[in-house]
Amino acid sequence: MTNKQERFVQEYLIDFNATQAAIRAGYGQRSAYSIGQENLKKPEIQAAIQAKQATIQQRLAVEQEDVVRELIRIGFSNIEDYLQWDSQGNVSVSNFSELSWETKAAVKRFKSQVKIDKAGNRIETFELVLHDKLSALAQLIRYLRPFKNEGPTQPCSARGEYHGEKTEGCPPDLIKKIKAALGLEEDSISQECRGS
Repeated sequence: MTNKQERFVQEYLIDFNATQAAIRAGYGQRSAYSIGQENLKKPEIQAAIQAKQATIQQRLAVEQEDVVRELIRIGFSNIEDYLQWDSQGNVSVSNFSELSWETKAAVKRFKSQVKIDKAGNRIETFELVLHDKLSALAQLIRYLRPFKNEGPTQPCSARGEYHGEKTEGCPPDLIKKIKAALGLEEDSISQECRGS
């Protein structure tokens, strides 16, 4: 392939407009339409376009897996990873420096404030907000069940409900799809879902 043809391939993948790709690749405007159509018929250009598309699709697949992993982290997050309760019911915050980055990924906002009251007592308050679990689970289900005829699109809830029906946790088919998609152990997912 010539340099112009290689440039044509790159430009074509931007908007899939052969005429505009030919112009941007340096061909004349008057002949851009015919050269663009002619280039698309050449086997070596077709092969180059397909190869670049395959590379792009591989990159997107990795990004999709990253999105699914992030949705799983948020959807199956557990407040007990961040807070501890003593026997009197007092709450303390976990040491965030000891939490894994995967666990921290579910945190939307954390604020800590220390005040001294009039008596000189130190009062520490905090606000911990996790990302919306049910929204993450709903998005995960939409990703794993993109077609309406595959069943309900509502996530399991903290009360063990799924699409308005009582269950013993997450539906087994959802657990299997998540496991298959990410290569995770089914037992760990089902335990996290039952604990959510």
